[in-house]
Amino acid sequence: MKIDNYFHFIQAVNHYLIANNLQNELFIKDRTEGYDVYKKTLLAADFNKILKAAGTDEKTVAAFAKDYNNEMNALLIFQEKALSANASMEVHNLAMITGKLGKLPMDLSHSRKKIMHMAFSTWAFVLQLVWALNLFWIKTGNTA
Repeated sequence: MKIDNYFHFIQAVNHYLIANNLQNELFIKDRTEGYDVYKKTLLAADFNKILKAAGTDEKTVAAFAKDYNNEMNALLIFQEKALSANASMEVHNLAMITGKLGKLPMDLSHSRKKIMHMAFSTWAFVLQLVWALNLFWIKTGNTA
């Protein structure tokens, strides 16, 4: 997967989830403030322009959004210094939209100095979002 801009990629994922009514409304209702303003602002943005700025297409965004949203044990790991403040906020918003914030192992984790190493069962896989910047989306399964 090739991504030119990670802020816009995550923004496109968030837009896709909300526009297709795939958000976790119960989690959002109980744990967020200002969601309605965020939703209105995000949906007012031109999705095609966001995709173009991200350097990707709707098919890639949809596949990532659906896989991440449907994975019970999803884990986002990113290197804090590798993302802009805006990109970090969009990653946080993604976790909030999908209801995966604050539930282990479904959580955000950031590494300041080193890449985190994790062992997974043979059917688990890692989709690397940012090769040089260490932003990973990890889909985990049962581990021994």
